[in-house]
Amino acid sequence: VYGLNRFPEKKPTSFLMLCWQALQDFTLRILLVCALVSFVLALTLGERPDIEWIEGVAIFVAVLIVVMVTAVNDWKKEQQFKKLNEMKDDKECSLIRGDIVSKYSVFEVVVGDILSVETGDEVPADGLLISGYNLKMDESSLTGETESIAKSPFDVCKQQIADRQEKLEKATGKKHHVIDSPVVLSGTTVTNGSGLILVLAVGQASQVGRV
Repeated sequence: VYGLNRFPEKKPTSFLMLCWQALQDFTLRILLVCALVSFVLALTLGERPDIEWIEGVAIFVAVLIVVMVTAVNDWKKEQQFKKLNEMKDDKECSLIRGDIVSKYSVFEVVVGDILSVETGDEVPADGLLISGYNLKMDESSLTGETESIAKSPFDVCKQQIADRQEKLEKATGKKHHVIDSPVVLSGTTVTNGSGLILVLAVGQASQVGRV
């Protein structure tokens, strides 16, 4: 219902497009022109046109071979890069299902799961912090904010809002975020503490998926 915790794969470059890209090489273009000129001259001005046309065709065939080899190599590189990306993205995370904490692939995370995070973990989905201890997140990958953002459960944040005037009066320039946030975004990293997060959005519906 809420989608999978995956992002649409980029459409691979077609083989014909790879061939066209290989043909953009300036040297190959010059050789193609030479092949055409040689072929035309052999048929129109050559003393032995029945033989001399072979030179132009030979150049064309050589260019064709270079283009095909280049395109095949580029296609193989794309396939290898795709596999490396899949391996890089297929990380593990800790989920609480049936009161048991177990390791799952991040691709298996669904809305409603309880995600357990600790220092060093990258959050694979958007969610709401339901409990935590001194949890701080690095959100620089999404917002550019260099300061770690403190996260607290919703009821704690609600109490902070009620006391915000007092906190604002005591705040110094060193603390940019006076009130903690209960929202945890996908793609951010835990820099301190631990917590339990209720997953609210995955895949394309998450913050990373919208960027």
